[in-house]
Amino acid sequence: MEGVDLNSSKLVVRLTSSVGAADCPLCQTASRKVHSYYTRHLKDLPWADFSLDLELQVRRFYCSSAQCPKITFAERLGREVEAYARRTTRLNQKLQHLALDLGGEGGAELALKWGIKVSPDTLLRLIAKVEVPQLKTPRVLGVDDFAWRKGQRYGTILLNLETHQPIELLADREMQTFATWLMAHPGVEVISRDRSNSYSEAARLAAPEAIQVADRFHIYQNLGETLERIVRRHYAQLRPLLEPIFKPAAQPLPPLATSLPEAAAPIVREGFSPLVPTKATEPRLLKAEPLELKYWEKRKAANQQQRLERYQQVQALAAQGLKQTQIAQQLGMGHKTVRQLLKRAPQPPVYKARMNKLDPYKAYLEGRFSQEGVDNAKQLYREIVELGYTGCSSVVSAYVTQLRPLAEGIELTKKRVRTLPKAETKRLPSARQIRWWLSLKPERLNEKQRQALALICQQVAELGESYRLTQTFISMMGERQAAGLTQWISTAQCCGVDELESLARGLAQDEAAVRAGISLPWSQGPVEGTINRLKLLKRAMYGRASFKLLRQRFLAA
Repeated sequence: MEGVDLNSSKLVVRLTSSVGAADCPLCQTASRKVHSYYTRHLKDLPWADFSLDLELQVRRFYCSSAQCPKITFAERLGREVEAYARRTTRLNQKLQHLALDLGGEGGAELALKWGIKVSPDTLLRLIAKVEVPQLKTPRVLGVDDFAWRKGQRYGTILLNLETHQPIELLADREMQTFATWLMAHPGVEVISRDRSNSYSEAARLAAPEAIQVADRFHIYQNLGETLERIVRRHYAQLRPLLEPIFKPAAQPLPPLATSLPEAAAPIVREGFSPLVPTKATEPRLLKAEPLELKYWEKRKAANQQQRLERYQQVQALAAQGLKQTQIAQQLGMGHKTVRQLLKRAPQPPVYKARMNKLDPYKAYLEGRFSQEGVDNAKQLYREIVELGYTGCSSVVSAYVTQLRPLAEGIELTKKRVRTLPKAETKRLPSARQIRWWLSLKPERLNEKQRQALALICQQVAELGESYRLTQTFISMMGERQAAGLTQWISTAQCCGVDELESLARGLAQDEAAVRAGISLPWSQGPVEGTINRLKLLKRAMYGRASFKLLRQRFLAA
C-alpha cells in the first residue's frame, strides 16, 4: 500500500504489486524481466459511507519463451481482479445479486444509495453473464403456460414438483416445443398438467412411459363451468320458482304527503323571525308553526342526561368513601373526569347557531313544501334566487331532501338523507350462485338455499339429474377414490343433459390422467405459485424484457 487519499465522499487507496515474477497467460512461462508500468483504476465495495477506488500500479513483463507468440504480457492479479476488469470480483458478485433481485433500473437506484454508481445497462449485462445452473431431469415434472401478453402470446414453465425448483422456460406453448424438450431430457416419470391438449399430446409422443396427471382444480373448474351453462339455459324457468323464496312481494312506497305532519312544522327559534324578501319591494313575515326538537337537539338533551347520571354515580361512590382512583377504575373513567364531577355538576353545553345563506329562506321553502306540495328542488331554487338567494343549488337540494322523509313520517337522523327512501328489494340468486348450490355439500347451504335447491331439482328434471351426478363426482374426488370413475363417465354419457354428456366425453378421452389426478398427490399448485413469481419479475422489467434476459433472471435468481 502506497497511500490513502480521503475526501468528502470517496476513499482512494494506492497499491503496488509486490510479486517478483509473473507467468505468461499463454505459455505459462515465468518471467522476471519488467517491460513497463501502468496504473489500473478499480471500483471496490464501499467502505462505511465512502465509495472505494483502487489505484493499482501494474507491470508488463517480457515473455521468456522464444516459442511463445506473445512478446510482452501484463501480470495477472488473481481471482479478485480479472483481466481488463474495472471492478473487483466481489463487487461484481454483489451487483449481480442486486440485478437478479431488482433488475436494471431498480438495482441502479439502490446501488447509488449504497454509494456505487452503476448504470442499468451494466446490471443487465451482469445478469447475462450469470451461469444458469444445469439441473438434472426431474422425476416428477409440472408443466403449465404463462402469458407474455394475455390472449396473444404465451410461454411454458417447467417445474420440479418434488423440490419446487424451476427447471426451464420455453418461449411458446406449442406441442412440438415441449415434445422436443422431453426427448432431450429422458427420465421423467410423472407429468402433472392442466387439461391442455397440446401438453397431453406432447407427453404422449415424447414420454409415452410417463404417467400423466390431470390437475384436480382444473377438473373441478371444468365441472363448474358445465353446471353454470346448464343453469343459464334453464334460468328463465327457474325465476318463478325462486321469487316466492328470495323475492317476496315488494311493499309500495307511501304517497308523498301534501302537508307536513305536526311534528314536521318549521322551527321558529326563540327571538328569531325569518324575514324573507318577496317579489314586491316590501318584505313580509312568513307564519310558521313550531316543529319538535330536531335530532341533534334531542341528542344534546340525551347527552346531558347521561352526564347527569354519571355525576350522580360518582357522587354516590364518593359518599361511600371510595377514592378517585377506585371510582375511575370502577366506572371506566379518567381521573380528570372524576375530579371534575366531584367539584361540580356538568353544565349543558352552549351552542352558538351559525347563520348561512339559506337560513332566511328556510321558512319559505318549508311553507311551499308543506302548504302547496312543491317538492321540486330546482324550481324552489329558482324561486328563492328571484327573492335574493345567492348560494348554490346543491344546498337547496340537500335541504329539500331532508324535508321529504319528514313528509312521510320518517324522523331525521344525524346523517343527511340525500335521496328518497326506497322499498327494500332482494335480488334473485344468479346462475353462478345456483351453480355453487349444485356443487356444494348440503350442510354448507342455509335453509333458504336448501329449500330452493330441492324445489329446483324437483321441478327441473335436468337439474335434478345434474345435481345427483355432480354430488357423486364431488364425493369421489374428495375421498380420492377413482374406482367409480369409469362407471360415472358411462352414466353421464347417457344422462340426457347435453353439457354433462360433453364433459363426460372429454373425461373419457383423458381418463387415465383424470384417474391419476384423483388418486395421486401431485397437483399444479406449486406451478401456479411459481408462475406468480415469474409474473412479478416480468412486470418489474416493465414487460419489455427479452425472453433470454427473463429466462436468465428467473432461473438464476
